[in-house]
Amino acid sequence: MGFEVRARARSPGRARPLEHGLENEGEHDAAPAAHVAEHGDYTLGAGVNAGDTEAPPRQKPEEEKSRRSIAPLLLLLVAGLVAAALLTLRIRLEPPTVPPYALSVVPDAGVVVLKRPDRFRVDIHPQVEVVGAVGARGFLLRGEDVRAWDPPFTVERDGTVRLDGAVDTLFAGVPPGAWEVAIAVGRPETLPTAPRDILRARDAGAADADAAWRLVRERIVLGG
Repeated sequence: MGFEVRARARSPGRARPLEHGLENEGEHDAAPAAHVAEHGDYTLGAGVNAGDTEAPPRQKPEEEKSRRSIAPLLLLLVAGLVAAALLTLRIRLEPPTVPPYALSVVPDAGVVVLKRPDRFRVDIHPQVEVVGAVGARGFLLRGEDVRAWDPPFTVERDGTVRLDGAVDTLFAGVPPGAWEVAIAVGRPETLPTAPRDILRARDAGAADADAAWRLVRERIVLGG
C-alpha cells in the first residue's frame, strides 16, 4: 500500500502578507540607523546626542559662601581708601587749624557801654589769611554763667568775621548790666557748644599754636 504525497502548491496570495511584514520590519530597523547616520550616536530612550555639550558643574556651596563673605570686606576696604583720599585732599586744601584772631570793637573805648539806640560793630581779623571754611558762634559770659548768643555774623573770603547791628536787636532779651562778649571762630564743624568748653578756653588765656577754633572776648556794659 503506497502513499502518495503531493506537494500542495502555495497560493501566491498567501506569501505576500509575510513578505510585506518583513519589509515593514526592515523599515523600522532602518529608522534608528538613519537617525544615527544623520545626528550621531543614538541612545535608546535618552533622546540626547553624545556630541552635545554637557552643562558646566555648579560651584560648591563652600566656594559660594566664601565669595559672599569676601564681598563685604572688599566694599569696606574700598570705602576706607576713598575716605582716606578725601581726607588727604581736604587737609591739603583746608588745614584743620586756624590762626589766632584779634578783635576790634566800634566804639573802641575800653569797656564798651552800649545803649539801646546805639549800633554795635565787631571786626575779628585773622593774623594770616585763612584758607577754607570759617564760622563763628557767640556767647555772653557773666562770671561762671554762659548764655548762648546768636547774632548774624558775616565771614569774608580772607577769614575775617564781622558783626554789625543795632544794640536793641543784637541784645534783645538780654538783661542789662556787665557782660563779656565771647566769640568762637574756627572751622564750622569744630565750633564749641558746651558752656564748659567756653569757660575752659577763657581760663586758659592764650590758645595753643594749633587750634581748630579760637575764642576772642570783649567786655561791655549793656544799658537799660
